[in-house]
Amino acid sequence: MRITVPAQLTAGLDTVDAVLAARERGPEAGLALIGPGLAAAVAARCAERFLAGMAEAAAVLLADAGRPAQAVRALAAATAWRAGHPRSVPERGAVEGLPDRARALLGPARYTREESAGTALTPAELAAELTGS
Repeated sequence: MRITVPAQLTAGLDTVDAVLAARERGPEAGLALIGPGLAAAVAARCAERFLAGMAEAAAVLLADAGRPAQAVRALAAATAWRAGHPRSVPERGAVEGLPDRARALLGPARYTREESAGTALTPAELAAELTGS
C-alpha cells in the first residue's frame, strides 16, 4: 500500500527544517532551505495562505541575515497572500517587531517602497528571489 503525503505536510516540514537549520547554523543556512521549500510548495499548488506562513518564516530569516529590504518584501507578500485573513497567534509572534526593526534600518520612505514592491510579488516570484533563480 502506498501513502501519498499531502504537499502541505511536506512544505510544513521544509519550513521547520529551515527554522531549525537557522537556529543551529545561522540564518543563511535556513534561507538555503526555505527558498527551495517555497518553490516546491508553489509547484505543488499549496494554498496561498499556507505559502504566506512560509514567506513569513523567510522574512524572519532575511531580517536575521541582515537583509531588511528583502525581509520587508517577503512579509508584505505574505500579508497580501493572506487576503485579509489574520495571522495565528504563533505567526504573529514570529513576525512581531520585524516591521519596526526594518523601518528603523531602511527609513520610512524606503520601507514603504519595499513594502509596495512586496505586495505585488507572486509566490513563484518570491521563491525565485529566495533561490536566486
